[in-house]
Amino acid sequence: MLLDIASLLSSVSSSLQTVQFGAIEQVGAIVLIGVVSARLAKTFRIPMLIPLLITGLVLGPTGLGFIQPGNFGISLTGVAFVIIPLYLFAEGLSMDITEIRSVGFIVVSLITVGVLITAIGVALISYFLLGLPLVVAMLLGSIVSATDPSAVIPLLEGGRISRRVASIVKAESALNDPTSIVLFTVTLSLIQGSGSVTPAAVVVSFGRLLLGGLVVGLLFGYTSVALTQRFELQDQLAYVTVITFIAAYVLAGYFNTSSVVASVVAGLVIGSELNRVGLTPQSRRNLNYFWDNIKFIAQVVIFLLLGLYTTRAVFGSSALAEGLVVAIPLMLFIRPAAVFGSVLNRLNRAEKLFISWMGVRGAVPAALAAATVGIASTIPGLYPYAQTLFSVVFLTVIFSIGVVALTASRVASYLGVEVADRLDEYRSIRARQLALVSALRSLEDAWSRGEISEDTYKNLKEEYEAKIRGIQAKIQEVEDQLKLN
Repeated sequence: MLLDIASLLSSVSSSLQTVQFGAIEQVGAIVLIGVVSARLAKTFRIPMLIPLLITGLVLGPTGLGFIQPGNFGISLTGVAFVIIPLYLFAEGLSMDITEIRSVGFIVVSLITVGVLITAIGVALISYFLLGLPLVVAMLLGSIVSATDPSAVIPLLEGGRISRRVASIVKAESALNDPTSIVLFTVTLSLIQGSGSVTPAAVVVSFGRLLLGGLVVGLLFGYTSVALTQRFELQDQLAYVTVITFIAAYVLAGYFNTSSVVASVVAGLVIGSELNRVGLTPQSRRNLNYFWDNIKFIAQVVIFLLLGLYTTRAVFGSSALAEGLVVAIPLMLFIRPAAVFGSVLNRLNRAEKLFISWMGVRGAVPAALAAATVGIASTIPGLYPYAQTLFSVVFLTVIFSIGVVALTASRVASYLGVEVADRLDEYRSIRARQLALVSALRSLEDAWSRGEISEDTYKNLKEEYEAKIRGIQAKIQEVEDQLKLN
C-alpha cells in the first residue's frame, strides 16, 4: 500500500514538473512546514516528527518534488553531526535534576544497562534474521537503542501519568542518547578497522569516550555557571550557553572523547546549577525560549530532511519486511527485557510495562542512520548494508511512533499508572464517606430526639457503619496505590 502511495505521488509529480521552487521559496516552505507541524502536533498531542516526516515524503524528491535538498548543498550526514550535539545540549539544559533525583538509580540503570541490552538484542535479531554481519548488526542495535524525548514528552504532557513514572520516562529518553552514540562510535571504529576488536580494547574505548566526555562536560558546565555569577551575565545567558556548547564540543573532540556526552553533561550542569544559584524567573524564561527555538529548528531539520531524502525503496515489500522484523521484536520483547533487566524490582510490574511501551525511537536514531548512509561510501565493510540500515531504522522510527502515539493513553489506563484517575476515585470515595458519617450523625440526633424508633435506629446505624467500614478499606487501598506513584 505504501508503495502504491509512493507511485501515485511520483505520477502526480511528473504532471507538475513545471512547478519548481527556488532556494528562497524552499527555505520559506521549510519554515512554514515546521510551524504548521508544531501546531498540528500540539492540537492532536502527537510527536511533531509525524507531520514533518509525512510532509517531507510528500514534498520531497520521492513525492511531488517541490523541495530539492540538493539545492542547498547540504547532506544528512553533515546535518546529523552538527545538529545532534546541539539538540542534546538543549535537552540537557531543560532537564531538572531535582525532579529525577529520587529515581536516579533507575534512570542510570536504564541509560546504561538498558541501552546495552537493547543494542545486543537488536544485533542478535539482525544477525540471525536479516543476515547482517555481527559488527554491522551491532551498529544497527546501537542506532536504535536510544529513545527520544521529543517524541515521548508530547505523549505525557497533559496526560494522567503519575509523576514518578513520567519523570523516569522523560529522564531516560533525554539521557540515553549519549550512551547510544558512544556505542555507535565504538562499533563504527571497529567496522572501519581503526580499533582493536579485543573485548578489553572495546571496553577501554567505550570508557574513554563516556568518562572523558563526562569530565569535559562537568568542567565547562561549572565554569560557565561560575563566570555567569562572577561577571553578572544573567542577561547574556543565551550567548554564554552557546559559547559553552561550542567550547565543550570542540575540546572533547580534541581529546578524542565524546563531544555528545560533553554537550549533554554541560547542559545538565548549567540548567541545574542556575536554578540552585537563584537565576531570576525572567532570565530563565529568556534562556528557555532561546533554546526551545533551537530544539524546534533542530527537529524540523532532522525529520524534514529525513523525509526528503527517503527513497521509494524504503517502501518496497522487502524493506518493509526487514523493518518489521526488527521493529516488532524491539517493541514487544527487547525493550521490555531491557527495562525489566535493568531496573529489577525497583518498580512494580505495571510501571515497568508502561515504561517499556514508551520506548519511542526518534531524532537521534534517525540522524545516526542518515549519517551512516553518508559515510558508508568510504567504509567498504559498511557500504553494502547502509541502505538496509537506513530502511530498518526509518521504519522502526515510524512504527514505534505510530503505535505508541495511538495507544499510550489506553495502555496507561489499562496498566493503572494514571494517577489522576486514582485521585478522582479517591476524592469520590472520600465524599461518600463524609456523606455517610453526616447521615449517621443525623440518625443519632433523630433517635435522641425521639423521632424514630429504637429498632429503626439500630438497623440504619448498622447499615451505615458497615458501608463506612467498606469505604475505609477502599480508601486505604487507593492511598497505598497513590503512595507508590
